[in-house]
Parts: sequence; structure tokens; C-alpha cells
Amino acid sequence: WAFLEQLTAAALDLGRDDIAEECIGQLNERFPDSPRVQILFGMRREASGDLTGALKLYDAILEVDEAHAGIWKRRVAVYRQLGDTKRAAEDLCRYLDTFYTDVEGWLELADLYRSSLQALSHAMLLAPQNPFYVLQFAETAATSGQWGLALKMFLRVVEMAELPVDEQDQNGDGNGLVRRAYVGVKLSTRKLQTEAVTASVPSNDGGSSKKIATGPTEEADAKVPSEETLRQLDALATERIGALSGSVGKTSGTSPSGYGVMMKWLSA
Repeated sequence: WAFLEQLTAAALDLGRDDIAEECIGQLNERFPDSPRVQILFGMRREASGDLTGALKLYDAILEVDEAHAGIWKRRVAVYRQLGDTKRAAEDLCRYLDTFYTDVEGWLELADLYRSSLQALSHAMLLAPQNPFYVLQFAETAATSGQWGLALKMFLRVVEMAELPVDEQDQNGDGNGLVRRAYVGVKLSTRKLQTEAVTASVPSNDGGSSKKIATGPTEEADAKVPSEETLRQLDALATERIGALSGSVGKTSGTSPSGYGVMMKWLSA
């Protein structure tokens, strides 16, 4: 029966409504009025474009069982298809109030809020062993201008995911995640070094220098390392990106010209 449920979802994805109808019919005959089967009826309506009908069906199910996790998820999916991100976010927040440990739900909420750092922090709290969530948090912090926080989290990814030297050649491109994190370190250190240079400028009357505000996120930013530490991190990132990309280039046939362009950018 679990296979028929999975087959129904796969058939709807592929547009095979005939197979989906047959599977739903068998499941409904064996499990009449089952909420899980009702979800399949709702998905069938979604696949046919009847999003309003699907919402009405889901609302009816929630009146009977308000704690049905699958129905809340389908409602969020329908609202996203309708382009109503506000209602989707509201439903998802209500869902996460009850089902806090759903990591995928927090990632969905982060996507709805254009990768909200707060939502991503909950995902990291629930799955602290997953470096991909930390990397997503770091890249989001970078895009929001919080370079000190981004640098800290990029380095955390390196700490979590970098393989020992004797294993890197055996795994080929297995350190792609780490290489991406080192690129983030490189960008963050460059940005912080630039801000350190331009943070103070002479006043027009030749008096003492004054600090230029770097944006509203500065107060929430992590502590910025010293200039010497930034220089050392920048050099480390340059060396590690070159080493990791060089070993990949030998196995994947990366063109020497492309490798040279990358190294020129790293050394700039």
C-alpha cells in the first residue's frame, strides 16, 4: 500500500493521470476516509489545475484533524503555486509552531523569506552536523552584507567538511563544498579588508578622521578579525583554492588557461 501511495505521487509528477486514478481508487477502497488518501485526492486536483478545489479539500480535512502535518505542507505548496507567498509563510509558521523539528520546513521558510538568516539558524540548530546548511547560512549572510558573520560561517564549513590531505586525491572532486567555502572566505576577507581601508576618511577641514557607516546590519555582524588575521586568511584561502582546484583539474581535464585565469583572480 505504501508503494501505491508513492506510485500515485510519481504518476502525478509525470502526468500519468490514468495510473494515479487507478492507484487512488485501490487505496480509497482499502482505506476509506483515510487522511492520507484524501491528500492524494487533493494532489490529483492540484495536478489538474484545480487549486481552489484542493484548498477546500485540505480545509475540510483540517477541521477534523488540525494536527495533520501532510495537509499543512500541501496548503503551503498550493499557496506558493498561487503566488500568495504571504499566506504560504503564515501557514508554514503555524505548522512549524507545532512541528518545530521539521528541518525541511525551516528551509522552506528561509526560501519564502528570501533565505532568512533566522529560519536558517533553526535549521542549523536542528541539524548541526550538516555543513550544507552552514554554507547556505554563510552565503546568505554575505549577500545581506554581514561579512564578518559570513567569514566566521565559511570557516566553520571548512572546519566541518575539509578532508585530510591523504584523502583528497582519492576523492577527486569530493572537496567541492570546501572549495566553495574557501571562495567565500576569499570574498569575505577582501570585502573586510576594503572596508577597513575605507572605514575612516579625513574630514573636509583636515581634522580627525570619521567613520563611514557600513549599513544597518553592522550591529548584528560578528566581530571582525584584525587586519593581520584577514591577510593570513586571505593567503590561506588563495593557497587552498589553488590546491583543491589544481587536483581536480588534473583528473577532469580543466584547461590550463581557465586555471590561469582563476589563479590570476586569486592573486589580485
